[in-house]
Amino acid sequence: MKLNEIILTSLLLLLPFYACSNSDKVLLMQFSAPWPPLIMGSNNNDSCGRGLWINVIDRIFEQIDGFKVKCTMTPWARVLQNAKKGEISGIILLGKNPDREQYLDYVDWIISSRVSVWYSSKKFPSGLEWENMNDFVGLKIGKIRGSTNGKEFEFAKSNGFPLDIIETSHELQLYKMLLAGRIDVAAIPQIIAKNRIRQNNWNELKEMNKPLAEDKLYFAFSKKKKLGDLVYKANEVIKIMKRNGEIENILYSLDNKD
Repeated sequence: MKLNEIILTSLLLLLPFYACSNSDKVLLMQFSAPWPPLIMGSNNNDSCGRGLWINVIDRIFEQIDGFKVKCTMTPWARVLQNAKKGEISGIILLGKNPDREQYLDYVDWIISSRVSVWYSSKKFPSGLEWENMNDFVGLKIGKIRGSTNGKEFEFAKSNGFPLDIIETSHELQLYKMLLAGRIDVAAIPQIIAKNRIRQNNWNELKEMNKPLAEDKLYFAFSKKKKLGDLVYKANEVIKIMKRNGEIENILYSLDNKD
């Protein structure tokens, strides 16, 4: 066999190894929709796009050798199913609940986000506040499908308390329903709603003083992918970034970002 044939044969034998190695380093993460200012979305099919959350994720993986994150946008129900089946590496942004913990390996929480109750000042010109679940009786309540909104709310919902709840697939629908008077109040993370309201000049939408919950935000990997070592490495980086204030520095102007 000639030397060039030997070299070519050797390269062909090595090709599957390198292809596999490169493939293993790509983490395919999904999200369901843009959530400004955290995730702004992207026109690039495999890009995570822009956003303050994406900036934090990028910084975490800059400090972990050998991994590259790619993203795709998919309806939320499908995102969860894909993660359950191991068809994706994980989910780029989500909250934690017991059902999801059965099929997802979560990293440590990255930021804490207040879940606020919003209403239209045109519909309630004297304002609106709540102290307990009785204050929501008789009101149409909008929430994002699959979201959790604090122990008190979730306990009332699952134990037959007379709450009139309307669920939507995305928070953008909730603002439109508030503005149209189709719902009375909506549970939306403050960090998301303040940015969206400011961008669209929806000044009639107001926030109640008392939050429903303080919801911690994470990213997580499918258990099917067996990425426990990566979770450990990510947690070590997150711990350092919290301690030295780096996450806070990235997110400090959250309320003023477009």
